[in-house]
Amino acid sequence: MKLALVRCLQTEEICNGRHCLEYINNKEGSLHGFEEEIELVDVITCGGCPGNKFKARVEKMLANGVDSFIFASCTKLGTPIDYPCPHFSKLKSVVKDLSESVDIYEWTHQKTYKDMVLYRLKNKKILNQFKRGYKI
Repeated sequence: MKLALVRCLQTEEICNGRHCLEYINNKEGSLHGFEEEIELVDVITCGGCPGNKFKARVEKMLANGVDSFIFASCTKLGTPIDYPCPHFSKLKSVVKDLSESVDIYEWTHQKTYKDMVLYRLKNKKILNQFKRGYKI
């Protein structure tokens, strides 16, 4: 899988994306149980509200072989600012309209830090909570 991570421009100043990258690297969250190798090939933002620059960015990624998109939890769940993207459905539609065969994952990790710890306890991955960094 050639994956692109889509982040919210509004959250970039307060979130470095560490949890999203960890969850992708560890195949956790919405990628839980995924067996195939994941190659993270692009990290972008929507371009800012209301996402007018997004279509051109997606076209470039598809042309470069991206076959799957994962939206950072800031878009679907509203983490860490507790404000889900009001344009989330539109952004998803842009991707699907450009390529029906592309896979879309709507979020990377759980909404709260507490929920992330509980998820990792339940799935016997609690040690991932204490690892820092990810493979490049």
